[in-house]
Amino acid sequence: MDNSGLYSLYYFLEEKVYFVPIVLFLLLLRGGFAVERGKNHTFFLLKMQTVSLQNVYMGKVLHGIGVLTISTILIVTFIAVMGTIVNRFGDWYYPILHYDHQQLVNSPTYTGMISEGKGFHFVPLGEIVIKNTILFFLCSLLIMIKSQLLSIVFKHMFSVFMVTIFIFGTGYVVTSFKFTEIALFLPFTYFRISEVTHGALTILFDNPNLQFYMGCFPLIISTVLLTLISF
Repeated sequence: MDNSGLYSLYYFLEEKVYFVPIVLFLLLLRGGFAVERGKNHTFFLLKMQTVSLQNVYMGKVLHGIGVLTISTILIVTFIAVMGTIVNRFGDWYYPILHYDHQQLVNSPTYTGMISEGKGFHFVPLGEIVIKNTILFFLCSLLIMIKSQLLSIVFKHMFSVFMVTIFIFGTGYVVTSFKFTEIALFLPFTYFRISEVTHGALTILFDNPNLQFYMGCFPLIISTVLLTLISF
């Protein structure tokens, strides 16, 4: 197996190892408002400064976005650098297989390859890594915002962690075999990062629109809606 920097990063996002740092992100952010309850919370100090709870919430959101952004950059950089030190950076244009939906294959403008009636084409490794990284960040951001909302409802960090993991875990599993008709609009669908960027979901759910660019919209819209509800 090639152990270059690019391929190591590709493998990290391909084999669903990215769920580990997502859980660590939740621990790092400490459950949003849940950590403010107890003997050492900072609400009294903030209220003395006449800071509204809405501003406190937005401060936590911005802090969470900053932590996720820096952490994502550090993780991606670390994996790429380690692979580069061990072997080399890798080939940006190394071809990665991408499955094409039959509807696209039957189109007169289709330019991919066809084998035994199935269509496919190749995508550069670097492009796949960038798309996977963006989806990884958006999924982490959605989970963080959801935990912030739950921290307003639940008083303990452990409850926030467990309910957050339960909601997204259940959504991830359920969308595997149900709601395939509306899977295009569900953010849980796009937690299968590698399957989205490889085109495999278009085959599994029989929907040619289950692509990377379409996947960004439900994740971003869900994040904005949860932020507004929490605010």
